[in-house]
Amino acid sequence: MKGGGVVAVLAGLVVATTWSTLFAIDEKELAIVTQFGKYERSIAEPGLHFKVPFVQTVNKMERRVLGSESPPSSYLTRDKKRLVVDPITRWRIEDPHLFYTTVRDEVGAKARLDDLTNSELRRELATRDFGEIVCVPRGDVDEGFGAPTPAPSATAGALPTGAASAAPPMASALGVSAPSASAVPSAEPAPVPDAFVLAGPDTQRLASDEAEVRECGRDQVMASVTKHVQEAAAKYGIWVIDVRMKRSDLPPEVQESVYQRMKAERARVATGYRSKGEEEAQKIRADTDKQRRLILAEAYATSETLRGEGDAESIRAYAGAFGKDEEFYVFLRSLEAYEKSIDSASTVVLSTSSPLFKYLENPGGGP
Repeated sequence: MKGGGVVAVLAGLVVATTWSTLFAIDEKELAIVTQFGKYERSIAEPGLHFKVPFVQTVNKMERRVLGSESPPSSYLTRDKKRLVVDPITRWRIEDPHLFYTTVRDEVGAKARLDDLTNSELRRELATRDFGEIVCVPRGDVDEGFGAPTPAPSATAGALPTGAASAAPPMASALGVSAPSASAVPSAEPAPVPDAFVLAGPDTQRLASDEAEVRECGRDQVMASVTKHVQEAAAKYGIWVIDVRMKRSDLPPEVQESVYQRMKAERARVATGYRSKGEEEAQKIRADTDKQRRLILAEAYATSETLRGEGDAESIRAYAGAFGKDEEFYVFLRSLEAYEKSIDSASTVVLSTSSPLFKYLENPGGGP
């Protein structure tokens, strides 16, 4: 019984020793082995590896691309305007040994990168005007992050510290670096979006505004900041893939005044269009009224001409009838007068010498 317990203890010690001797590194990890805190070797190949049990320690690190988002900070541009920028840095560990001895872990690395990014961004923005930074070249709005730069190959020993110089340029990483011709805005002015194409005098004003922001420096700023941060981060065993601006905006305390100024400007333009429209409407109404009066005058003249011609024809007809039989004509006119002036309820008082009474007194018409 006592011998079985010893065997169990020995077996447990063997298992524990074996367990502490073997360790696995997957394809998402890098590692360094230290002995009593002293660096021994770096491991970049995934698989099963060995270490001295209870003496050596394995420190694992992330092989994948990491991101560091700096808190929004206020920066001063060359034209003395404040700009709130929210930068984000994408990076990866290139030299685990150098990384471990300088920044220790990802928290320390992010703190160093945030300091470097803010410093370089502040320096670069101080050389640019506000309009160069907030503009975005047309066609770049929908661009996303490209494929990351392939990591330099590493052996089972220490990773090469000079890999930063041998690493592909920033253009290979994202296609937005300064060395990339496609990332630098074209010398030709970007077309004005349809939403801002106005007619009238505002067209010239917008054209001048377009010429002022023709050289959009946003990509150039990011490329320059990325280059300097890459150089500064190399001493920490870090390869910086790129630095981007998630957001560039005005400080909250001045946003409302800027929006109000924009509203006032748009209201001024709208008022100009309304006044021009009202002016054109008045011209159209005046022209329409003029045409209406002319048409009515012509119609009245035509109607009077036709009425005069009709009256003349009627007079000629009456005259012809009067010439053929004067007495019969007088009789018919008298009957028409009776019909129009006398009805069943009328009382007529006539003088006996009235011509109208002649046919009432003597229907025969005789003397």
